[in-house]
Amino acid sequence: MFVTLSTECTSIGRLRGRIGRPFPCAGVMVSEMLSRLLSGCEPSLASWFADPLPRAQAKAWLARIRRQRHSGHAFSHCAAVAELIAGYWADQQVEPGFANLAATLAQAEQRALPLLCYGQLLLARRRRAAWEWLQPGFELAAPSLEPQDYFRLLRRHECLRALPLGDQAMEPASLHSLLREARVIRRLQGGREPRRPLDRNHVDTLG
Repeated sequence: MFVTLSTECTSIGRLRGRIGRPFPCAGVMVSEMLSRLLSGCEPSLASWFADPLPRAQAKAWLARIRRQRHSGHAFSHCAAVAELIAGYWADQQVEPGFANLAATLAQAEQRALPLLCYGQLLLARRRRAAWEWLQPGFELAAPSLEPQDYFRLLRRHECLRALPLGDQAMEPASLHSLLREARVIRRLQGGREPRRPLDRNHVDTLG
């Protein structure tokens, strides 16, 4: 797994001014992940793919990835996922490429990868559509996951469902920040599991 889960935050006050900031060294971690994907390495489907990448770095990665795509060398579905990630953080239109990738992969385990990745990218900016891809991605991935990875992904999704989502993108947040906010919200709700993601347009969790 590329990102380890954070410890709990004990108060909402600690979240003010921090949520949305990249996790320390996130750019290095994301770059390592992109390098692995570009080389065709199959990642664990329990990984987190969506920690923010600065736009300048994302553009540089996107140029590198596209050079490889057009070089005539093999370009795996993992490399295509790297292109999706870099394109998203470079503020490119990635939806057509994502839809094509998800539609052309035959194996369930392979299709799960772009679905989980794209859903995570949307969730990093608290977009309501995130769960349209995260849930089917999880269902496709589940049969191929080792028990520890299955429960890691399940627990993460259960926690992140507490986050209020909306139609408009917010400042990007790392997994560390998203989990921390979600845990605070769940404690304030008495530990109840939300049946569906909260609507950010009607819920203010920080004020």
